[in-house]
Amino acid sequence: MAVDISDVMFAVRRTLISNADVTELVKDRIYTKHFYDFDNGTIPMPLVIVDLDSGLANYGGGNQRLTLYIYVYSRESTAECGEIYEKIYTALHAQRLVGDTIKGMTQEISRPLCDYNYQARSYFYRATYLVLAT
Repeated sequence: MAVDISDVMFAVRRTLISNADVTELVKDRIYTKHFYDFDNGTIPMPLVIVDLDSGLANYGGGNQRLTLYIYVYSRESTAECGEIYEKIYTALHAQRLVGDTIKGMTQEISRPLCDYNYQARSYFYRATYLVLAT
């Protein structure tokens, strides 16, 4: 049976939402898609975005290897991004991933890059994660 990519994304989100250290800093602002209109100024920050980069599947689709970006956005500073990201790292790196229809594991494969997004008018961290799912 093929793994549904959206189930993987929601399982990662659910893992982060269930971590009190993460939600203490970002509340429930953990999303599985980017915003198209950061300019309107109504999007509360800090926030986290789980974004699909790419993936591979075996012939039957039952095993998948997905690469995800984990973004942390802050209007305050890169220091705030770093503080939030460290909580995310603890929650996700080398951890089991369990969802209604999937099982897997997550691993950080690239430490975060840090920059400023002029369109979002905010600082961000972006780390890369590998998800192995069945």
